[in-house]
Amino acid sequence: MRETLKKFAARFGDKHVKLLSGNEIKAWLASEPLAVKTRNRHLSYIRNIFGLAREWGLIEADPFDRVPGFNDPHAKARQVQILTPEQLTAFLGAVDPSFLPFFTLSAFSGRRRS
Repeated sequence: MRETLKKFAARFGDKHVKLLSGNEIKAWLASEPLAVKTRNRHLSYIRNIFGLAREWGLIEADPFDRVPGFNDPHAKARQVQILTPEQLTAFLGAVDPSFLPFFTLSAFSGRRRS
């Protein structure tokens, strides 16, 4: 969070917080040479700061209302898929019998190899 605050202050330190918009802050983060996860992390910290400012009555409105995070194309690839009973039956029927206990326990307990 300290890194985020330093970057934010370097970019917007001369502007009044009430005059900043969420889209302006997001556009600034989009222009930085950062990975999507890092941009979302910075955006999340800044959202939290503005949320506290609103809670404490320092600003009237949330500037991030209706401002989505950055789209991470890899996030969908990392989602866990849930098999239907038919799919699991077909999968376990095709598994080598020596691996059957491992995959059965994994399927019914939600545990992963890692």
